[in-house]
Amino acid sequence: MSLIVRKIERGKWMQNNILSGADVSADAITNCMKTKNNSLSVWEVSRKDEVDDIVLALASQSEHIETMDVIVLDRTTLISSGLQLQETDSPTPVRELSQRHRDIVQLTYLSLGVLARITVDAIRNNTLQRYTRGKIKKLIDNAIAAGRLNREGLKENVKSHLC
Repeated sequence: MSLIVRKIERGKWMQNNILSGADVSADAITNCMKTKNNSLSVWEVSRKDEVDDIVLALASQSEHIETMDVIVLDRTTLISSGLQLQETDSPTPVRELSQRHRDIVQLTYLSLGVLARITVDAIRNNTLQRYTRGKIKKLIDNAIAAGRLNREGLKENVKSHLC
């Protein structure tokens, strides 16, 4: 079973009470589902316990260490809903993770709505995971200690907050 991981802005998705059936706010779609070349960046993992790796990949290429929310989607649901995934490399400093990057491609107005519905369903099914700054720092520190990540490859602001 493959899973798709996407960083989201939880506050945007929760502007309206989507847990009780309210419609998604436009901000969630325009801010969190910002596309480039009709594509949306996501990551693929085999198991839920690999989501930490994706957060590491995302955090290691960020300008700042900040709380991060990620949503875990079922790959089969995306594909059966007509969404298309394409393998693409990511510029993450954690080289072993770059091959896990994907793009949802050929997005249109309609397919973006389908993806929004799938995202809301995932939030309602409690697949949203919050990573605090402390937890992210620990992920980065552990990756550096294990030799998975070179401290020098990180942005200065990120390095200044590590042990």
